[in-house]
Amino acid sequence: MSTKTLVWLGVIIGSVMGQFVPTLFGISFLSAWAIVGSGIGGILGIIIGIKIGNRIN
Repeated sequence: MSTKTLVWLGVIIGSVMGQFVPTLFGISFLSAWAIVGSGIGGILGIIIGIKIGNRIN
């Protein structure tokens, strides 16, 4: 897979996981914390996608 594909997968998976984490603490899925978590998860997904892409290529 190309690095670009891995970065997009990281963004999607990271955003979903980041939005889901606040719900584990009883906070609404559509709260501000869920949006913040989604953003943080997306950023972490980008970083992880780039690192995996660089190792593969």
